Amino acid sequence: MPILGAHMSMAGGYYRAVDAAQVHGCDCVQLFTKNNNQWKARPIEGHEVTLFRQSLEKTGIQHTLSHASYLINLASPNDELWKKSIDAMVIELQRADQLGIPYVVVHPGSFTSSSEQAGIKRIGKALDEIDRQARAFNSRCLLETTAGQGTNLGWKFEQLGDMLEATRC
Repeated sequence: MPILGAHMSMAGGYYRAVDAAQVHGCDCVQLFTKNNNQWKARPIEGHEVTLFRQSLEKTGIQHTLSHASYLINLASPNDELWKKSIDAMVIELQRADQLGIPYVVVHPGSFTSSSEQAGIKRIGKALDEIDRQARAFNSRCLLETTAGQGTNLGWKFEQLGDMLEATRC
C-alpha cells in the first residue's frame, strides 16, 4: 500500500506539522526540528513533545521523519566544518529522539576542494563517529539522494553504496 507524505512547516509548534499533514491527506510527515539554516537551536520543551505525540495519536499518522540542517557537510575537507557537522548531526538525532521521530534525513555533503573518493571516505568516518556518539538514541540517519550539482555527493546510488561501505557500523 503506498504511503503519501510531505514536508510540513512546524511554525507554531511541531504538532502543527502533523495536523497539516492530516489536512492534506498524508500518511506520513517530514519536518525540521529547528531552523534549517542555523547551527544553533533552542531546546525542545516537554510540553512541545507532549503536543506533538498527542497530535500523532489524534491524527493516526504513524510515520514521521525529520530533515537535518542544510549546513551539515559530512564530506567537508575542512576539519572545523566537518567536526561541526558531526556535532550538529548528533544534535539532530537527539532532537528527533526526544520527539519520538525514528529517522533524520541528511544530505551527505560536498567534497568541495578535495575529491569524490576523499569526500566519500570522510562521510564514512563521519557516520561512524555519529553512530558512536548517538548510539543511545533510537533515531537513525537516512542519507538522501541529491541532484548532483557541483561537488555534491549522493546523486548516484553507487556513491551512497560507497558511503555505507566506508563505514565500520
